[in-house]
Amino acid sequence: MPVEKAAVVFFDEFPWIDTPKSGFLQAFDHWWNIFASRKPNLKVVICGSAASWMINKIINDRGGLHNRFTQTIRLLPFTLLETQDFLKSKGVILDHYSQVQLYMAFGGIPHYLRNILPGQSTAQIIDLLCFAKDGPLKKEFKILYKALFANSSHHEAVMRALADKGSGLTRNEIIEACGFTSGGTTTQILEELEESGLSRLIFHLKKRPMKVFINYQMNIHCFILNLLNMRKIN
Repeated sequence: MPVEKAAVVFFDEFPWIDTPKSGFLQAFDHWWNIFASRKPNLKVVICGSAASWMINKIINDRGGLHNRFTQTIRLLPFTLLETQDFLKSKGVILDHYSQVQLYMAFGGIPHYLRNILPGQSTAQIIDLLCFAKDGPLKKEFKILYKALFANSSHHEAVMRALADKGSGLTRNEIIEACGFTSGGTTTQILEELEESGLSRLIFHLKKRPMKVFINYQMNIHCFILNLLNMRKIN
């Protein structure tokens, strides 16, 4: 009996295939458990940018897909060095200080960095991308959160609270600032933001020895929010 060749089935933007009433996820569940999982030569890769969907429907699934994945890969932004190399490949020549400024603003995300053109200063780049009438990132904040999360207004509220407090906030401080309740929904919101790379969880020892505080640190989106707030004031 001939050995079957290895095959890879790749699903891009998996959450968007599962439209309402399509029954796609149930069909995929059935296909995997009845057929695909019995094919040792077959590898199935799924990816998706809608973090809350991927976490709730795949990673934390308690149905037919529970514990079916063999590995998860988190696609991280470029490092500072990778960002410098990427800009150089586009002919964007800036001094190290300007490169660091852009990295702080755009976080090493290739989708944002690809819009940077040669011959502009850091201030011009940020202004053209984030504030110009047709700037490609002008509406990015609203569009991104709605695409990533269900009930995205809660996630936006957390990021706005973090933007107002650059040193980070504890869970209880976030609950107070956003008017949340101390329950599972708040935990889910914070986990989804962290899993998406939009916030960072650190453990910080304050004055009282051994007492641990959980801080959710601000990042690129808080930086952009602060810029938007400054622009409104001006």
